Amino acid sequence: MEESVFLKTLGSSPVTKVLNFMLTYREFDYSKKEIAENAGVSYNTLNSIWSQLLTNEIVINTRRVGKQDMFRLNTANKFVVELMKFFDSVLRESIEDQLSNAKMTANNRQSGTNALSTFPVVH
Repeated sequence: MEESVFLKTLGSSPVTKVLNFMLTYREFDYSKKEIAENAGVSYNTLNSIWSQLLTNEIVINTRRVGKQDMFRLNTANKFVVELMKFFDSVLRESIEDQLSNAKMTANNRQSGTNALSTFPVVH
């Protein structure tokens, strides 16, 4: 899978990978195992950063399903709110750039100009 624009911007540390997943799917709650798998970090790595995320109230425990605690991003935390704004802004900018590039490509095709059109046609 292609690296997200958020990870390209901030780097691919375990914390940013977890935050990327949690920000992308902020409406839902997940077990720690699901978070580790979907964020692309090992369960042991997640455990090593988990207390930091809980202590800073970046993630919160939402419920218990069977023997597993479920967690989600704490959207009531002011830091998390600002992080969501940043995440959304980076994503929006990336989408706008891609749309702009697609429009330029489409306009070049319509006008018949492209990189090859500057070369003479050989018959």
